[in-house]
Amino acid sequence: MRTLKNYKKQRQHNCILIKKRTTLMINTNKGQNTMITILATLGTFLMVFAVGSVEADNYMIGFILALLGVSSFVMTIMLQEKNEPIKLYYKQ
Repeated sequence: MRTLKNYKKQRQHNCILIKKRTTLMINTNKGQNTMITILATLGTFLMVFAVGSVEADNYMIGFILALLGVSSFVMTIMLQEKNEPIKLYYKQ
């Protein structure tokens, strides 16, 4: 069984770099992934409610809900760009 103590470890930007031969991607940001899912779901519901309120001739409420939905989607995209998995490089 191979251990990681045989290789030199170097820490850079949440990545552990070891002799590069095989790459293993590990995502450890579970709280951030939960927030991404919640914001995307909330944005979808807000857009559906905005369409419903515009059909009921409530244009101001529809505009506010659409604005909140778009901002929720923008925050989702920003969190996805920030979310980088840990890269493990190890020699086999």
